Amino acid sequence: MLGRKVLYYDSDEAACLMAQRAIVAAGCEATVVHDAAAVADLDLAAHDIVVLTTDEAAASHHETIFDRAGALFPRTRLVLHACQQDHQCVEWMAQRSALSHVIAKRDEPLDAMELTVTIAKLRRGDHFGLDKYLPWGVDTHRIGVRDSRDKAQYVREASALVNRLGCSERVVELVETVVDELSTNAIFNAPQDASGRPRYAHLSRREAVALEEREVAELIYAIDGSYFAVAQRDPFGALTRETVVTYLDRCLDQAPDQQPGAGGAGMGLFRAYRALSKLIFNIRPGVMTEVIGLIDLRQPIKHFKMQPKSLHFFVEEAQP
Repeated sequence: MLGRKVLYYDSDEAACLMAQRAIVAAGCEATVVHDAAAVADLDLAAHDIVVLTTDEAAASHHETIFDRAGALFPRTRLVLHACQQDHQCVEWMAQRSALSHVIAKRDEPLDAMELTVTIAKLRRGDHFGLDKYLPWGVDTHRIGVRDSRDKAQYVREASALVNRLGCSERVVELVETVVDELSTNAIFNAPQDASGRPRYAHLSRREAVALEEREVAELIYAIDGSYFAVAQRDPFGALTRETVVTYLDRCLDQAPDQQPGAGGAGMGLFRAYRALSKLIFNIRPGVMTEVIGLIDLRQPIKHFKMQPKSLHFFVEEAQP
């Protein structure tokens, strides 16, 4: 467990007020700074979590703060409240192994709920569970992912829930893309043999694969009126932060006209990332991986495509 001291910087005073409340709601002590001139003098070592808004006012200090926070990792964790587009944030992640959390800054000054959940998960070490991203009382649906031949059924069941909400056809397509890619990952990429080697990753995605009972994954999904939320949980814990960031960084570097139809390693994950508002990885190495995705149903599709995305990696320390 981390300590309770959280440092938050944003030049927007409205965001600072929201952040102070969100941090206290997570059971922590908040030090809030909105003066860009003071950013370079922040005492990072005195805090357990540092949340830095990467706005223009502090742009000249970004690299210095990244370096100082990285040197303190894992004692101090860095969370970016990012104004930049996805390719810049993923590039920062690729360059700095200590950076594992990006909260996208969209239309509102701050997504206070996401900040509270992120800080609470970091502080308590309680990472797993789709329920952390949903209000109490929301009904969740569960599907056992067992066979590649049943993928279309998994997709239909999830999209039916979105259709009942009266969402647009394009939103339904986003949900179908995410559920299809997460199911494919659970069936073909996650399972490993006793030696830790992938069992089915070499196969064509058109081949029929029936998982053994020990390999069965779970798909959990729900709608709270504002978000479609889905989690895919597998019993292997083989996915790593480095693998995901490498895939996303490489795909984002491609020309836009090459991305949609391109193939190769990581493209399925990238398609899911592009269809989501928030992507979260909870990893217990060698035991379990949970991939959580949220689609903001309130955004018009044209606006949705232009919005930056949140990206998180919560990796538990290996047990002795």
